[in-house]
Amino acid sequence: MDEEKLVRFLQRRFSFPGGRGIGDDASVRRIDPSANWGSRIVAKDLLVEGTHFNLNHYSLAQAAEKSVGANVSDMAAMGGKGEEIYLGLGFPSRTRASDLEDVFSGIHNACRRWRLRLGGGDVSRAPGWVFSVTILGHAVRPVFRDGAGDGDLIGLVGHTGESALGLLLLERNTPDSFYTRRHIRVDPPVKAAQELGRLASAMIDVSDGLLKDLSRILSASAVGAEIHLENLPITQRMKSCCRQHGLDATHLALTGGEDYALLFCVPPRRLTLLKATGIRLRIIGRIRRFPQRLTCLQKGRPQQIPTGGYDHFASS
Repeated sequence: MDEEKLVRFLQRRFSFPGGRGIGDDASVRRIDPSANWGSRIVAKDLLVEGTHFNLNHYSLAQAAEKSVGANVSDMAAMGGKGEEIYLGLGFPSRTRASDLEDVFSGIHNACRRWRLRLGGGDVSRAPGWVFSVTILGHAVRPVFRDGAGDGDLIGLVGHTGESALGLLLLERNTPDSFYTRRHIRVDPPVKAAQELGRLASAMIDVSDGLLKDLSRILSASAVGAEIHLENLPITQRMKSCCRQHGLDATHLALTGGEDYALLFCVPPRRLTLLKATGIRLRIIGRIRRFPQRLTCLQKGRPQQIPTGGYDHFASS
């Protein structure tokens, strides 16, 4: 079983009357169908020591702040804004009071940064550090994964592959301060998400890799797509760093995770309105209803689709 099969199994098993449940970045429930108050959004993310972070690379404060940031990104992917969080904290037996102070320093920084309130939670001893954050927020017009239509443009706000590059350099003991920061510090484009909430037909945050997360939109919307590799927002700095270390910048941009960029679809007629918002975006492809598959093109020529992206069940 992989993550997608598990999601489909859970969707069949658990209904969610009055809203949208399993299968998106967050669940959505309409606050009041008779009023224009928008929708309540709830998301949950886990960060587990040894899986999502290594304390040789992170401080506890950084890991804690990132655990909140991943949830803020899920809110953004729905076109929403977070308001309050609840923390489930697992800590190892070797924990000192100063460690807990570091953790809650990171949580406090995150709450100030994204204007959130910590409403409560729970703590428990665990084999290692575990951050389980639940975030509650709202959206006037939630954006789902299943709204992509034939001819929609595929856009990206932010860069992909930079977090993965930062992690690789850390693991090789050749860190680069810029890419280390890109890996450790989550910076979801929250303001852009509000504008995209008005105009996008489908949206997801890039947490497991651009191609893998795009495939989730395609599966949910029952469509295909073509991606133009020359349009990927890969900086000259990243290309130079990858050449220096024998890495493929395009491969990282397509498969690297934890960038928390926003990947969205928008009808062409709305592109002028979207550009008028001043959002820095890049159009990287187009939705095609037929054939229902993903194609990567380099200056019009089909390319082999690289494998990669993160799947929690890959080693199960």
